[in-house]
Amino acid sequence: MKTTMRQKIVYLILFLSFLTVALPGEKALADAKKNVRIVASKGQKKKIIKISSKKQLIKSLDENLIKRTREISYQIDRKVVSNIESFDKVFWEKGNRSFIASELLSHVKHYNYDYNSTKKVLFVKITITYKAPHKEWIKIVANLKKVEKQPVIESSEEVRKAFLDKLYTLDKKFILKVSKPIYKELKNDFKTSLEDEPKYNDLAEKVWITQSSRIYPKFGVFEFDLDTKLTKQQSDDILAKVTPIIQSRDELFKEIVKRTENAEEEFSLNVASSVINFDDEKEKEDMWDSLYALPEFNDISHHFDNAYYRWISYKGYVKWTKFQKYEITKEDIEYLKKSITKWVADNIRPEMTDEEKVRAINDFMVREYRYTYGDRGELFGDELGKEKLGKYSVYSSFALLFGGGGVCNSKANMFYRLAKEAGLEVLYIVGDAGGAHSWNMVKVDGTWYHLDNTWNRGHYEDTSEYEYFNNRDYYLKGDASMRKDHSWDASKYPAAPMDYQGDVPIAYNEEDIIKNAA
Repeated sequence: MKTTMRQKIVYLILFLSFLTVALPGEKALADAKKNVRIVASKGQKKKIIKISSKKQLIKSLDENLIKRTREISYQIDRKVVSNIESFDKVFWEKGNRSFIASELLSHVKHYNYDYNSTKKVLFVKITITYKAPHKEWIKIVANLKKVEKQPVIESSEEVRKAFLDKLYTLDKKFILKVSKPIYKELKNDFKTSLEDEPKYNDLAEKVWITQSSRIYPKFGVFEFDLDTKLTKQQSDDILAKVTPIIQSRDELFKEIVKRTENAEEEFSLNVASSVINFDDEKEKEDMWDSLYALPEFNDISHHFDNAYYRWISYKGYVKWTKFQKYEITKEDIEYLKKSITKWVADNIRPEMTDEEKVRAINDFMVREYRYTYGDRGELFGDELGKEKLGKYSVYSSFALLFGGGGVCNSKANMFYRLAKEAGLEVLYIVGDAGGAHSWNMVKVDGTWYHLDNTWNRGHYEDTSEYEYFNNRDYYLKGDASMRKDHSWDASKYPAAPMDYQGDVPIAYNEEDIIKNAA
């Protein structure tokens, strides 16, 4: 059929008005409607794929995306897609596509459409620019094929475990397939739901985690991108320091004592919110009172230098971090513990009664350890409490062990340590006896008694601190006897109903002053 002059003019106008349209990402449909131009398809030399059904079109698009085809030409029956807007919707609508092809769309940088149409067909040439080079594309496709084979995760706990496993290995990019109910439950606050997990929170401080969510006809997808400068070794080091959540005060105190005895200058503990409210000043004060009542902590606390702490609240728990320098060494701490163990091994025998064990410890301490404020004597004002023998505080067992002297606090601490090592039940008491004072309670044959080994070392006026007598006036006493010159908060300690009724050998005669070697 001959071409009329009018037709030739139309073809020429169409040719001159040819424009290639670049449609990036999800804005493709809107931009196509705005910028579209019809181009003549006659004379195209590229292989044209003829499409007669939507299923065939989708399959072809999927296959070409997977192959990373850069240019595709279609001749599409207009009953399949009536116009370029309909085609664009098929191209980008993930619900129409296979999982792999739909995921690959996120790796398309941009694309161009050249197209024209007749009454029966739509001619479309697609030019695609991909973000990833060919070798990387192969890896992306291989990874997506692995994901496609993954079972769909059916519970939030399984999603949590799968995510954390990937996070802990610093997998920089990964996808989880989840059931549609789980997708609906977690898509908006999945990361928030993890804030009760200490390992997650500690890593999340140093890893930027981005989550995207997509839904498909049969399942949902969570995709995660991790941005961090951490190495795997650094990640492992962080995770190795994370402690389980502590569920009781006793457990908390034991852990603090352990870290303190290891002379750790910085440590973090995760503490259940039910254990202590760190925003409540009274609860924090009670916590420290309880810690200082533990001689294992009390002894070392007198040698802290610039100690402080902080806490961060998370879901259901608090991360409590303590910072402290030490004026003593870990070797000093270990030597004290070994000395306690050795003394008990050398002086306490299994066949001894409770009272014989208590007496052996009391008499040893009265004999060995003088009462002294140390090298500079008693201090006042801002220096009060900083008295030392050498480098050791006179308020600690270290002053007794290394310097042979100390005050009531150190003696109550040392008695506690020796009695506990000997298998006795023993307490450290804080009270008043004309001033702040410390002593002990110890259980003998099932009954609690008071024992003040500081005051059991008698001392006359005008005699030196090296001269004393052993009077046992404050040896295994009941509450009534002790209240003559001691006072304490009875609600914090068990009752001592009476003085010890058993036979106890007489102590040294009060007239006999015994002199220690200086």
